[in-house]
Amino acid sequence: EYEMTQKGGRERAVHILLAEQLLGRPLEENEVVHHINGDKKDNRLENLRVMRRKSRSKEGELAKGKQLARCWNE
Repeated sequence: EYEMTQKGGRERAVHILLAEQLLGRPLEENEVVHHINGDKKDNRLENLRVMRRKSRSKEGELAKGKQLARCWNE
């Protein structure tokens, strides 16, 4: 369902590459990129948010994150 691309000889999700490029670093093991509007093909910065998984929580439950469009403008 995610938009994919080739990078470094392997297939990667575009939303993750965008987040890593903007942050200037790879995502940490406990970070995920969330599509705010639920559309997994909508990779506009204003629709992406990097979030940390809560430890000891249900799978998929996320802690507060930072919207990438705000990171870009800060």
